[in-house]
Amino acid sequence: MPNNATLVIVGDVDTDAALRRVEHHFGGIQPGPAIARLRTVEPPQTGERRLTLRQEATTAYLKAGYHAPSATDPNFYPLLILDAVLTGAKGLNLWSSFRVPPPQRSARLYVALVERGLASSVSGSLAATEDPFLYTLSVTVNEGASLASAEAALLEALADLERRPVTEAELAKAKAQLRARIVFDNDSVTNIAHQLGYYETIASVDLVAEAPGRIAAVTLEDVTTTARTVLAPSNRTVGWFEPQ
Repeated sequence: MPNNATLVIVGDVDTDAALRRVEHHFGGIQPGPAIARLRTVEPPQTGERRLTLRQEATTAYLKAGYHAPSATDPNFYPLLILDAVLTGAKGLNLWSSFRVPPPQRSARLYVALVERGLASSVSGSLAATEDPFLYTLSVTVNEGASLASAEAALLEALADLERRPVTEAELAKAKAQLRARIVFDNDSVTNIAHQLGYYETIASVDLVAEAPGRIAAVTLEDVTTTARTVLAPSNRTVGWFEPQ
């Protein structure tokens, strides 16, 4: 229904002509009734949850999921920067950002897991969403390494944020990398259209323009506070995929 849709036009177009075409193709579609939105709020998680899946396969995988803030929450951008420090900076465009691997050589979890030979890859995922969602860390365990050793290294690196908080240099590097990814997110009319339409649908198109400023405004204290809140052991669910 028109009242539950977003139409995006991007490119070198004549505005008046484009709007006439929009009216021609879509103007006769009547709005429907107001959309009933679900307002159920998930209760806070009060303790770590775990599960193990066992199946015939050749590779072991580990995931740690944490309840994460929505795109409009003040803690979203500090968490985005924290993820850049831990697993490498990624953009905010779900259409394009994850097609290009993030820079990881100095990322903390890459050093803790991949360089030590415990994992062949490690990645983080934080999506901009209307409601609170998840921040996930994914580890592909190396042959010869155990799920237990990979998890121990992962959790040790996360706990190390308390003893060795994110530094000014890491913060500056993460911000620079995120700014570069935002530029990449807008390198084509398709990417721009997806970005504008997606953010207008989940919250407001203004978030696209505000993102660089919000990233720039994040402080070390913001990152440290968000790390303590989001990465708390009681806020996580750990999943193992154990090949048989």
